[in-house]
Amino acid sequence: MKKETTILLAGSFGVFAVLGFLALKKFLSNKKLANYYHQFRSLQEMQSADEGIEYLGLK
Repeated sequence: MKKETTILLAGSFGVFAVLGFLALKKFLSNKKLANYYHQFRSLQEMQSADEGIEYLGLK
């Protein structure tokens, strides 16, 4: 592979890596996602240890 091709591939990989990182950061800072996660955690805290999906399936 020529040196110019290697430099172009490395540069494009770097650009895509940075754009992916920024998109992931924006997605994780979404307020709706945080609200959903909070509701999910509060629901799990209300259930006791023996009331899992397996317990409900046998009920």
